[in-house]
Amino acid sequence: MLALARSRLAPIPLRIPDGFIRSRSDTTDVRGKIALAMLIMLLALQAMPALARTPPTIERFYFYLEGESPAPAESRWLLDSNATENITAYLVTDRVEDLHAGEPMNMTVWWRSSDGTASVTLVAEGAGPIRPTGRVCLWGTDPQRSDFTVGDNGHDGASWTVLPGDGNRTFLARLTVNGITLNLTRTLTIGPARTLQTVRLVLPADETFLAEQSRADVQLVIENAGGLPALDQVIDIRYDGRILATRTVPLVPELGNHTIPLTFTPVFGVTTMELVVVVGPGAPHPLGTVTVPVRAAAVLTVDAFVASPDPAVEGSKVTFTVQVTNRGNATAKNASVQFLVDGGVASNASVNGLGPGNASTYKGAWTAKDPGTHAISARIAGTTTDAQAASLSVTAKTPGYGGFAVAFTLVLATALTRAARRSSRSRHA
Repeated sequence: MLALARSRLAPIPLRIPDGFIRSRSDTTDVRGKIALAMLIMLLALQAMPALARTPPTIERFYFYLEGESPAPAESRWLLDSNATENITAYLVTDRVEDLHAGEPMNMTVWWRSSDGTASVTLVAEGAGPIRPTGRVCLWGTDPQRSDFTVGDNGHDGASWTVLPGDGNRTFLARLTVNGITLNLTRTLTIGPARTLQTVRLVLPADETFLAEQSRADVQLVIENAGGLPALDQVIDIRYDGRILATRTVPLVPELGNHTIPLTFTPVFGVTTMELVVVVGPGAPHPLGTVTVPVRAAAVLTVDAFVASPDPAVEGSKVTFTVQVTNRGNATAKNASVQFLVDGGVASNASVNGLGPGNASTYKGAWTAKDPGTHAISARIAGTTTDAQAASLSVTAKTPGYGGFAVAFTLVLATALTRAARRSSRSRHA
């Protein structure tokens, strides 16, 4: 330490107090110790400025786009006080080349310095507006401006979103540490604005799959990530080998979207829906495909329906018989078939365990009433379409006297028999 100080500082004339060397008494000994301490303090004070002039070190100063990666190699700059160094070489891999005007570019600066609090600024020459993304690379900061001060043991990172114009655009990341500035420049070639459309499928709320052969209400969202709007398109929506619908889409704005509502019936095993632009710039051309998540389900149908007896006498029991077939790809569980008379449910039959491709017979009963013609049908519970509609005639019961008539007839016959016997005796007499 003393050697470093002597090499950098001019000699300081010091006056050694009288008696410092000559006297050996207690008094002179104390004086000597004080003088030695003062000498050491002077030397230390003169060495401190020399130590403070040690320039900071900046390591791993990277400036890269989303999709690129800092190279594992390490760059190191030892900067002189109040100096500015300009650097055009940078270390990144997987460079992004396909850049277009109006499309957001996420640019990240990351650095590591030996000490001190750093500030970083992004400067774009004719590149378009710059706005912070709120995202941070690697360490926590809150970049709400394009010029902000951060510090976390000398290393940090920040990101910006840039909407560039076309042509060759220059971007400069300026890093300042304790008054030391390091500029890193990138020149990028930005192509003309374009439409960049994709499509995604939005399922009903709380749904992750669509049941086969069930009505599905979904949304197709066309998103344009490009800087040019898509105008006056006619789009075919194709599924299961046919065109489900054709829609006119007047505008998908730049960096915006357009939603198409769609109702269709999912088919098990058909998991792709395609959108094709049939009218519009560059038509015909595919717009994109979406994956349709379809789950297997029991698809039950009523294939036969019989009511017996027909006609039925008022008050008698009518038996309904149906055949149910499972045309789906899952076993039926907790299902039922409903028997309806004049639109109201007269009875139910449980359908459980009916496997895919199988059929079975189910029965229901109803007590005939209200003479006349009744509309009857059978359907699977939970559906709204009646299947196998038919009609049933109910006839009125024939009036009769029952037991009283029989008793009366027996009494009358007995009375007539006795009267005939008395008449016969009187003639013989």
